[in-house]
Amino acid sequence: MKIQAIQIVSQKSKMGKTLLGEKIVEKLVEKGYKVCVLKHTHHPVDLEDKDSGRYRRRGAQTVFLVGREFVVISKNIPSMEKIFSQLSRECNVVVIEGFLREGTSNVKVRCRVEVKEKEYILYQNGVIESFPRENIDFLVEKTLFLTSNMLCQI
Repeated sequence: MKIQAIQIVSQKSKMGKTLLGEKIVEKLVEKGYKVCVLKHTHHPVDLEDKDSGRYRRRGAQTVFLVGREFVVISKNIPSMEKIFSQLSRECNVVVIEGFLREGTSNVKVRCRVEVKEKEYILYQNGVIESFPRENIDFLVEKTLFLTSNMLCQI
């Protein structure tokens, strides 16, 4: 199954990537899309020194750490293609936050928003558009339009 992807990136932290992502996710869900989020973090998730890490060191392929309101899956890091393959079984749109320097491997994301201090830059299928930061709602609507017309497909 093909999955649509919207990537949100920025050169700096605290620029509003998550705020933009939240607005896009909320609108997509309102329109009936099944949405997944793939978020990059620079912060370590310390599972290796915990029980889940001990199971992994003993050979477990996957360890599910289940809390009251969340699930963390600890497993060998798959390729980006395998991550998207898994996501495509669960959702039809994925919002990707980050992965600016790391890239998204060989997966071609055709719809990307770069968050800058004074503007948003929308890249889609070779077209580049600029939106002032105060036009976030218009940018969200434009992104929804591109998504609904399959212009953001991987």
